[in-house]
Amino acid sequence: MEGRKPRRPSPAMAVAVVALIFAMAGTGIAASRYLITSASQIKPSVRQQLRSEAVAAAALAKKGAHAVVARVRSTESVVTTSKPTEITVPVSGATWTQGAEELQTYGASVTFMVPSIAECPTNETVGEARATIYLDGHLVLQPGAISHSEQTTQTVQTPSLSLLWEPGTTTTHTLVVKAHDNCTGAHHFTVNAVSIDVMGAR
Repeated sequence: MEGRKPRRPSPAMAVAVVALIFAMAGTGIAASRYLITSASQIKPSVRQQLRSEAVAAAALAKKGAHAVVARVRSTESVVTTSKPTEITVPVSGATWTQGAEELQTYGASVTFMVPSIAECPTNETVGEARATIYLDGHLVLQPGAISHSEQTTQTVQTPSLSLLWEPGTTTTHTLVVKAHDNCTGAHHFTVNAVSIDVMGAR
């Protein structure tokens, strides 16, 4: 029995084979050209960002319970204004990140320089000043009011710590500190110092 002669491939088959060869060659070229095998292939700015994120992640992993995650401090003294207008107190360190499963607490301490009663006449019983603290745009803390006394400098603190529950996703927070008084004259209270510490617990 004579062997059958091999059939010539159809034109469609020939085109398909050629296309397959080109596709395989293209994949090989792309792999050899774009596969990252060395850190030198990554832009310096990207490498710097990756290093910063790695350092931040390592620092967060080392933090135990009750680690300080933010220290908010005033950067200069400011004179208060009469309510309902508020003056913003310039602060540093007011933005930080809360982990997805991290609880955080915070409290505040504010020091005022107090004018005399004669310098701060009011329409109320006594002259007083108050700091207001906003977290992400919402009022969250109002340390007790500072009023006239024999002391020219007074410090008020929040009586208890406020709690930030687990947000579920990594969240960035920002605190803003403002102050006002009830003086009707030209003289006002002065905010000398603001101190807010944020503690994290995992």
